[in-house]
Amino acid sequence: MLSFEDGEILDLARELAALSGETLISAIRTALEERLGRERMLRSADRGLADRIDHLDDALAPLTIEMV
Repeated sequence: MLSFEDGEILDLARELAALSGETLISAIRTALEERLGRERMLRSADRGLADRIDHLDDALAPLTIEMV
């Protein structure tokens, strides 16, 4: 059972359900799944970028010239 103390959350969920033609629970589930999927992709992309930067840093390390 879901319970919302914040009336705005319930209003948003009801509006989404009405617009999408889903039940309230289905609309909430879909919204959460979609948001979770986007967050997972962002985390994965961030990690992939960090890995590429680390690899590039390692590859360029021998070429580094120390400035005095």
